[in-house]
Amino acid sequence: MKRVVVFAVFGAVVGILYTQIAYGVGVSSALRGAYVGTVIASLAAVFEVYGARGRWKRFFLTVPFTVSLVLRTVIYTGIILFALVSQHLVAPNEQGTFVEFLLDTRADVVFSLITAFVFNFVYAIHELLGPKVLFRFLVGRYHRPTREERVFLFLDMVGSTHLTEKLGDVAFHGMLNDFYIDLTDPILRRRGEIHRYVGDEMVASWPVADGLRNANCILVVGEIFAALEARRSHYEYTYGVFPTFRAGLHLGPVVIGEMGSAKKEFVFVGDAVNATARIEQACRGFDRNVIASGELIDRLGAPPGVTVEDLGEFEPRGRSSKMRLFALSFAR
Repeated sequence: MKRVVVFAVFGAVVGILYTQIAYGVGVSSALRGAYVGTVIASLAAVFEVYGARGRWKRFFLTVPFTVSLVLRTVIYTGIILFALVSQHLVAPNEQGTFVEFLLDTRADVVFSLITAFVFNFVYAIHELLGPKVLFRFLVGRYHRPTREERVFLFLDMVGSTHLTEKLGDVAFHGMLNDFYIDLTDPILRRRGEIHRYVGDEMVASWPVADGLRNANCILVVGEIFAALEARRSHYEYTYGVFPTFRAGLHLGPVVIGEMGSAKKEFVFVGDAVNATARIEQACRGFDRNVIASGELIDRLGAPPGVTVEDLGEFEPRGRSSKMRLFALSFAR
């Protein structure tokens, strides 16, 4: 609801500014702009926050970029026309027929459509790059290498080689995409950031304050288990299998910076990244689904609903010092 209110206020301000520039300074035009801006922004926010969830969100994620952009623009066009028409019906400020009203407001319609298209284009780019990434590129947040303490989650699908052989490349790709989509909402709700996909492995990250707050980085794993379980029937019906995963968790300092020229991305460099990958790989040797480092457990303890099992010391490959590891299990 908070986001809807913020959008509504922003829409009212934009509407007032537009009418003052287009029609001259005046209370009447300001009120008209505030009304239209508020209605457009509020309905757009309701669509984004509530309407584009669940099956609709999955639909927008699975259609081509251009199709998604066009459909979203069409929806926004309907919202814009509704706002303009409702304003005329509630408080008509022009004499004449309804057709004459539409002709008189054609500049408003064109401005609104251009704004909607630009917004949806930027939003689509935002979806392609990932939350917060576009903004960080624009402001140059990591243009120069920056040292931060981060929490990392490495999550790997179990038995992907066998599944590829069983399903075939195309069907496995579809299942892997469904798998990643199902992981996304729990991670975003817990303030996490999806860093990258590497084959059948996903890397998520948190600034350390966000990851430790409310034990987000650990509790999200239990929520991922629940999200997948809620979709069990879909996987079994569509692919004939139900995917599971292993996960490794760790935290530590890393250097973050832009990397590349033809294709830029943010890259994490540091021992914490390599150590988390080794912890995730250790799940096989210990026959556990989820393992966290002692450094992380020392900072968090055992969150509610999570059982912590001490696995002793472990020396990751390529690391001279040992780490204490803890297996995590979640109440269901």
